[in-house]
Amino acid sequence: MLRWKNTGLSKLKDLSGKKLWRHSGAYTTLLVAVLAMSFFGVCDRNGGMRAPSGSAGKVGSDSITGNEFRRAYQASYQRLQAQFKDGFDPATFRLAHGVLGQLIDERILFAEAFKAGMLVSDDEIARLLADAQAFKDDKGAFSPEAFKNYLRANRYTEASFEGEIRRSLTVQRFKDFVGQSHFVSDAGLVQQFALSESKMEIDYLKFSAADIKVNVTDADVTKFASSDEGKKKIKEYFDGHSSEFQSGAQVRARHILIGFEGSRNASADASKRSKEVARKRAADVLAKVRAAGADFAKVAREFTDEAAGKSKGGDLGFFSREMMVKEFADAAFAMKPGQISEPVESPFGFHVIKVDEIKSARNDSLAQATAGIARKLLAEEGRPALVKGQVDKLASAVAKGGDELERVRKELGLNWKSTGEFAITAKVIPEIGSDNGTLAAISSLKQPGQTAQQLVESRGAHFVLRLKKKVDADMAKLTVDKKNELRRSESGSFGSAYLSSMEKNLREDLKKRGRIWENPDYIKIDERKEVADSGDAAPVDVGG
Repeated sequence: MLRWKNTGLSKLKDLSGKKLWRHSGAYTTLLVAVLAMSFFGVCDRNGGMRAPSGSAGKVGSDSITGNEFRRAYQASYQRLQAQFKDGFDPATFRLAHGVLGQLIDERILFAEAFKAGMLVSDDEIARLLADAQAFKDDKGAFSPEAFKNYLRANRYTEASFEGEIRRSLTVQRFKDFVGQSHFVSDAGLVQQFALSESKMEIDYLKFSAADIKVNVTDADVTKFASSDEGKKKIKEYFDGHSSEFQSGAQVRARHILIGFEGSRNASADASKRSKEVARKRAADVLAKVRAAGADFAKVAREFTDEAAGKSKGGDLGFFSREMMVKEFADAAFAMKPGQISEPVESPFGFHVIKVDEIKSARNDSLAQATAGIARKLLAEEGRPALVKGQVDKLASAVAKGGDELERVRKELGLNWKSTGEFAITAKVIPEIGSDNGTLAAISSLKQPGQTAQQLVESRGAHFVLRLKKKVDADMAKLTVDKKNELRRSESGSFGSAYLSSMEKNLREDLKKRGRIWENPDYIKIDERKEVADSGDAAPVDVGG
């Protein structure tokens, strides 16, 4: 175990992580693990509720604690929310199921790596920690205080932190070993380069059912809403989609967090500030964002102490009052769009808040919602027949080509668009997708200007495809360095495929033998969109 107090935590100041694993991905893996597992700097987005008690799962006798699940879930939540913004919904992504699956797979590979004698040692971990930027003081030396603050903020004990980092690095070492064991010949590299560096570009017409406007008259709405069948369907829709008609007020805001010593989840830099220094810094930040022409997001990226805020310009998305700590919520819900608050103190530090948008609370009755629901249901009922007729017309025009395709294109209001260049070997075509029919149709196009003879369907839309251009690979660019790069990439791809197959087989075997258990209460977290403190591992004081 990494018994810092017993072995002398200060000794880490004298270690040099740069001497270790210079050419491996393990060092990067550690930094990503350390920097990514930060909690939200405003709230835990949980309305004060607690996550399920007990372990999140087990692989054999090895338990996955609630805190470990929570850290992994929140890191994934923040990453996906930053990527998809308002389009991110944990339930749709089955986030909890995926996170728990990854934690289980990591333990499976860790066991295999242990059997192969690849366990990362205490000394290797210590050296890497000594070089981790997150744990350095202003002089560039390892800071025991910053390390202790990190453990507290992320609900780690020394043992749980050591175990998590050791697993991550050991599994990475195992993955690197598997990848490096795959040999790729020079002839294979030449063929791979020729294929991967040959480019093509496709022009396409996109016909989407979602873009079709179905004309529903007021008379149609009145007739449908007054019929017995219509009333029944309207009531069923109203009861099954209550969130569309009853919802609390929501605010979309950005904020800049200035933490200080003793504030909740304070970063290494923030924990060095006194409260008065932080207050002054917040006032200076406020002056910057209120200056003429100031870009709040840009200032947030530079000054906020919230890790996620640096990448998202402080954007919190839409949130309800209950999702935020009281001090923050009271300020945000008292503001109007475009307003910037005075510094607001909460347990997390000082916040400078800018409200971007407000959604008023809704509480529509069935009578108030009836007309809108009727119009929507009628449009949905009429859409399939309308779509089929237009798809058939477009398919016929594609088969005839020439002037007939151009005539129908104009009639349907479709415009040619371009995918941009992509590799001939691409499995996903930009703007179009990865459907097998799409890939086959594109591979059949040989000459610029040639149009595929059939419509292809992908991502719920129909496409007309036309080759714009093809560009052969420049083989002079296949240098020695490029060959080495391709060899590493090919080895990595082989390793990923091999490990994926290994994980699947081992997981299936363990499940058959009853050696894997997943707590269903944790998987249900997506449905309530919250992850709070788990009850199985309370924060521990690691000071002293």
